Amino acid sequence: MGAGLGASLLASPAARADDEAERARRLPNTALQQILDGYEFYRRGDVRGAAQAWAPAAAVAPHRLQYLLAELLLNGMSGPPQTATAIAFLREPAAQGHAEGQYWLGRAYDIAGDNADALRWYGAAAQQRFTEAAAAAGVVHERFGDFAAARWAYEQAAAAGHARAQNNLGVLYADTRIPSVTGDEALKWFGEAARQGLADAQYNLGSLYERGGNGIPPDDVEAFVWLTRAAAQRHEGARQMLALVTARLTPQQRAAAEQRLGTR
Repeated sequence: MGAGLGASLLASPAARADDEAERARRLPNTALQQILDGYEFYRRGDVRGAAQAWAPAAAVAPHRLQYLLAELLLNGMSGPPQTATAIAFLREPAAQGHAEGQYWLGRAYDIAGDNADALRWYGAAAQQRFTEAAAAAGVVHERFGDFAAARWAYEQAAAAGHARAQNNLGVLYADTRIPSVTGDEALKWFGEAARQGLADAQYNLGSLYERGGNGIPPDDVEAFVWLTRAAAQRHEGARQMLALVTARLTPQQRAAAEQRLGTR
């Protein structure tokens, strides 16, 4: 982290809000019109038109609009990812210490395949407790087999309630890629994410109950409950496993499962 970035992190939220207002006041007329045109496209649901209108004004636009444009450009919402364009206008807010700008710059580098810079900016945002950045850093670490670093990153996001990070942490424990301490960490983290409604976590939790292991015995009733919830979200793996579990249930188990579904 460079000296300028470290100093900029000391800026207060109020100071940053003032900066946003000042950026808006200083917009050139041409840029202001481009931004207004983009909002009209966006209001009509034409995200490609919005991105095209906003792109020329991105460097001077308020930061919130920069992040919205970054989302459109990087997530394929306005065509193929445009990483170079996003990187060009995200460098400034990231260097000024804006956590959301750091996250989106990390995302741009991630999509571009520059893992070192992706981790640099994800890490900077995560230090400011930007949860999505910590979760994203975990994915990059896991991609390269550094499961200890992935666990640390996922834990930061999971502790803040990030469902996808909770699920990914559960997978690391379930697949024994990181050592277990209590024996039931996979159950804990799959459960946290499943209760937030994440279909993949519901499937993983149901699968864990179906086969047993990682600190729990097999339980077809619980498996039925969680696989049913994941299948209701069109999770194909859950749908297939649910058919197998359902065929094994006794009438008493099915009644107990239905009751649990109705009371949770």
